[in-house]
Amino acid sequence: MFYVSKILQGLIVNKDLYSSRRIYIPIPRFYMFYNGLQEMPEQWEMKLSESYSRPETGEKGSMLELTVHVFNINFGKNKKLLDTCQKLKEYAQYVDRIRRYAKEMPPKEAIERAITECIKEGILSDFLKKNRAEALEMSWYEYNEELHLKSERQIAYEEGIEHGMEQGDIKYILRMHKNGYPLSKIAQIADKTLEEVRAVIDKEESALIP
Repeated sequence: MFYVSKILQGLIVNKDLYSSRRIYIPIPRFYMFYNGLQEMPEQWEMKLSESYSRPETGEKGSMLELTVHVFNINFGKNKKLLDTCQKLKEYAQYVDRIRRYAKEMPPKEAIERAITECIKEGILSDFLKKNRAEALEMSWYEYNEELHLKSERQIAYEEGIEHGMEQGDIKYILRMHKNGYPLSKIAQIADKTLEEVRAVIDKEESALIP
């Protein structure tokens, strides 16, 4: 929403906002690329309303909605899309190499190897040559975030062993919510419906109210 607001401000910066004449703006369309570790379909939609703390319908329902079309760009997904955009395809290949090599060696070595090979083979070569240090730093940051998510899920699983996986799922959902993840993202990662995620969070919040 912050990004959308900034773009709209730029479009109407020289317009008279107080004029009685309507100000027209381009039709907005929102797209996002996904390359996370969680197995996801090739395409799906995410809605802003999915992240509202409680679902509302009828006259009291939200008057603000935003829909984002998500494309899975993990290597092997959306082949037609990747074939039409060479740079996007090369990025998917680069990330795929890092993940494969990281299973055999320390992450930083895996990233260095992927960068070196990609430069030699013409995969994002111009960008990686000019921005090798930045690419290494950013890839390391993204890889650590993926490891964090896997670690959080493992901790929740282990804590839930004694009480059954249902309790472990609850702890995992609450952890992600505490860390600021949108409800739709939590549902995807935890493999739960939005209604189930909302129910867990609502129950936790109501328990905190004296």
